[in-house]
Amino acid sequence: MRGYGQKYIRGGQGTGDKLQQSMDATFGIREALAAGAKPFIYRGRPSLSQAYAAISGDSELRYLGYGGMFGRVREAADNVSSGDYPAILLNSMTKRLIQDYAEVPMGGVERLFVTTQANDYKTQHRVRLGYLGDLADVSEGGVYQEFTKPTDDLISFPVTKRGNLLSITEETILNDDLGKITGFTSRMARAARRTLKQFVTNFFVHNPNYDPDATAWFHAAHDNLFANALSPDALTAARAALKQQTEKDSNKPLALPLQWIMFHPDLWSTARAINQTDKWPTGPGTFTANPWYRMFGDNDEGLIENELLTDTNDWYYGCWPSECPCVEVAFLSGYEQPQMFFNRDPSSGSMPFVKDELQYKVKHPYGGDVLDFRGVGMSAVA
Repeated sequence: MRGYGQKYIRGGQGTGDKLQQSMDATFGIREALAAGAKPFIYRGRPSLSQAYAAISGDSELRYLGYGGMFGRVREAADNVSSGDYPAILLNSMTKRLIQDYAEVPMGGVERLFVTTQANDYKTQHRVRLGYLGDLADVSEGGVYQEFTKPTDDLISFPVTKRGNLLSITEETILNDDLGKITGFTSRMARAARRTLKQFVTNFFVHNPNYDPDATAWFHAAHDNLFANALSPDALTAARAALKQQTEKDSNKPLALPLQWIMFHPDLWSTARAINQTDKWPTGPGTFTANPWYRMFGDNDEGLIENELLTDTNDWYYGCWPSECPCVEVAFLSGYEQPQMFFNRDPSSGSMPFVKDELQYKVKHPYGGDVLDFRGVGMSAVA
């Protein structure tokens, strides 16, 4: 006998909650480790087969390929049902997925959009209301006049599903290949985060039409498209254009601040020099005060280096969404993190008759669109 699972079942720790905590610790979930949960260990290492043995009751791994992976070995006891093994594994993988997803950076792109909730897969509609003009003068004894009502803009977009399957084989459990599963889970988190970053970046790269006027998001008609190489003078011109963007209907200046620039990694040294150099060269041996010195923060907080941009010379600028939201991402049911699901019907798909494996699914549904053109701009450099 290999003695799997004995201390977890006979040592007073055989409750569902404590088994879940131990599985969480085995997967490196920080909350479980901080709470003192002990991972499943075999020969000094976190063990997937030890977890299987403790949860299923199959201490010698005899029934792993005969329903054991589905928790169909021991009778319901110790507050653990006969089907809890794949569910406990699912919970821990989900926690690891969310933990790793939160740690994968988007390089500042996550600061460029607002998030909302979509309640279904139907086409989402967003109504953008225009602005009112100045208050009218009212003479002594005069009559107050009605406001000129603003008009509405309608923006529509779909919500779509994104996801993949992950299968865990009998061999992976028997061979104690925990690293493979945690590695896959971490890679899934990275893929989901990168997919979201690509989704948002595509609005900038592909320059879609702005729904209300059927004109490209970045366009001369929107006064947010230039062709200037990145420099302090180019930023000053972009700042002036941003400041002079006007409210819909009222045509009053919005006076939006230029708070960030986004660029390809090839422009990183130029962007950082603009933000960190107080004197800017204007000719051989001549310099002038750089008005953009530290304007993007002492630690370059407003510089967004985006490796997913396709043109090495183009750059983008704008204000933060708190000033003027320009991109929205709506997550189905408000789930901003990806979710994982287990195929609980072993007669479907490839399990377990055709293949000895558990099958999990990662799912991340969302949609989005550009909401406004006034708070962003682009310089398309030839």
